[in-house]
Amino acid sequence: MGDTTPSIEGVTGLRELRARLAELESKVAQLTDELRTGRLVVLDDREHERLVAEVVDGVLELRLELPPAPPGRRSALLAFTSPGCEPFGSGLGLQLWADGELVDELCWWADGERPPRQPRGSPDD
Repeated sequence: MGDTTPSIEGVTGLRELRARLAELESKVAQLTDELRTGRLVVLDDREHERLVAEVVDGVLELRLELPPAPPGRRSALLAFTSPGCEPFGSGLGLQLWADGELVDELCWWADGERPPRQPRGSPDD
């Protein structure tokens, strides 16, 4: 049978082109209401990751980072929700990190239990 490659020369080609354009317009219009992705990264004007949102092993993480800084001044805030892991139920929490060490955390677990407290990174604890 004939070539099915879209072409602007034939009616079939124009219909295909119009259909594809309508589909594309619909997808672009949907972006104003909702954006779906596996990882969202917001960069600053120097291309440093400042906000990262992703799901890692079933745990939703929202990480807010300061721009790169010298050692002793690096920090990040991590908010997370977890669907649950044995023996703990689902939960959510906030963690404050400095130079790769957990400084403090606030967690809530749906079943009232909580994992053992993570060690703090500060020697003053």
